[in-house]
Amino acid sequence: MVERAAPSKLVLRVAQSQDVGLIVTGMARTDPLERMLTGTTADEVLRVAAIPFLVVRQRARQAYRKILVATDLSACSRAALRTALRYFRDPDFTLFHTFDVPYAGFVEGDKRKEAFAAEAWDECSQFLVDADLPDGLDETIRVVVEQGSKGWLLRDYVRHANIDLAVLGRHGRGRLLDLILGSTASWIMQFAPCDVMLVPKLT
Repeated sequence: MVERAAPSKLVLRVAQSQDVGLIVTGMARTDPLERMLTGTTADEVLRVAAIPFLVVRQRARQAYRKILVATDLSACSRAALRTALRYFRDPDFTLFHTFDVPYAGFVEGDKRKEAFAAEAWDECSQFLVDADLPDGLDETIRVVVEQGSKGWLLRDYVRHANIDLAVLGRHGRGRLLDLILGSTASWIMQFAPCDVMLVPKLT
């Protein structure tokens, strides 16, 4: 299709009129600061699209083998997990979750950290139960729980574990809030070394 229109508006209009189930785009290699200030077509589509959005960084040479689904235990990330399992049946799946220890810099003690880690593990287990997955499927998903900043930990884990695709739920927020508060999904889309799929809550 060739048409004179703003790229993001054209993509969204065609996706809606053709009842598209997935939007796929390549990631341009532009300066991160410029992307943050001016945005790109991908950024504009991401903010509005009501269907999954796949950002491809490298030429596809084989099917995704190792897929990571990041979770903050929300309904949004539960939708991301279900969508990933619906699109990709055979790969090795990892559920990735991070937690914080309040006042960790002021309070010492490994037992306190261990208690928060154990709670995070329990929450991930309940998250899989609440996801209502087909029988036995939750037992095949590897669970990884780390302490610290989600963005940096996720990026490092993706690199060291040779993840092919990272899947994240997307909370609907506008550009202003993204600039002020930051967005893990947008950050990962820009800096993760692998392909990234972003899934809206209503998927």
